[in-house]
Amino acid sequence: MAGGDRSTRNRRAGIFLTAASGAPGAPDAAPSYEQWSALVADVRPMHDHVLDLLGAVFTRPAVQIREDPIIRATVRLQTGRSQIAEPLHLPYVDWIETSTGLLHTAADGGELRPGADPAALARVCVAGFQGVQHVSGSLSGHADGTERVAEWWAEWWAVTRAGLAAGPGDHDS
Repeated sequence: MAGGDRSTRNRRAGIFLTAASGAPGAPDAAPSYEQWSALVADVRPMHDHVLDLLGAVFTRPAVQIREDPIIRATVRLQTGRSQIAEPLHLPYVDWIETSTGLLHTAADGGELRPGADPAALARVCVAGFQGVQHVSGSLSGHADGTERVAEWWAEWWAVTRAGLAAGPGDHDS
């Protein structure tokens, strides 16, 4: 069977799409949150700052979308989820929760300006990534997805980070 057995395919797709438990044909993959946590744990040692870690966390799925047909299929399923009769978990929730936790850590570590809203920023980051991936998929079949995510992160995030980063004296008492 192309792409490995059902369990392997479901684990690969689990970050992007997790079927509701008990649904006929539901994946037997680990919960998405566990997969995002594993991704964060995998890239965390390479980054001193949480905000830099987020760039790596957002880049890894772009590579997976470009290189893995199972992942591309899950992205297509998300896009057409209103036409799928089976109950599915809401997409992006686990990714937003994981990103929110990382951004809270960044705030607690003085990487964000006081008053920055980690939950709102997480929602905007995930939405931005999804938008970049959608455009890449539409224009190049995801062939340039990794480059577009890197471009988005470098350009958009540079501006955003400048506005969110804690400045000198922001955390003085």
